[in-house]
Amino acid sequence: KLNPFLSFMISAIAAGLMLGLPADQVAKSIQKGMGALLGDLVIVIVTGAMLGKLVAESGAAQRIAGFLMRFFGEKYITWAMAFTGLIVGIPLFYNVGFVLLVPLAFTVSYQYRLPAVYVGMPLLAALSVTHGFL
Repeated sequence: KLNPFLSFMISAIAAGLMLGLPADQVAKSIQKGMGALLGDLVIVIVTGAMLGKLVAESGAAQRIAGFLMRFFGEKYITWAMAFTGLIVGIPLFYNVGFVLLVPLAFTVSYQYRLPAVYVGMPLLAALSVTHGFL
């Protein structure tokens, strides 16, 4: 029931000490590892978050899903959701697309009275595939 960041820090310190690193080296090792990881990812995460915010604010994902629902019809709702995941996944990173599209899956699920897994799985599978392709 600890904060995940605090849990990781405690685990990293404990692992470093158990591996026999001196206390001053443990801190330097954690700092170097986290700094290198965050330095590489910060541009990707920030750019993805900005792009995701633009897509969310503009309502683009909802418009894409709405159009595809009208195009495919209620009978082929899974195909509509799969194409939504495919199209939305092109400009977004997977994690941003996931956060953006999960509420959409719940909305469509509630609107058409379908199980959320039935609607969400094709959506997230297509998002995953698109992420893998790109």
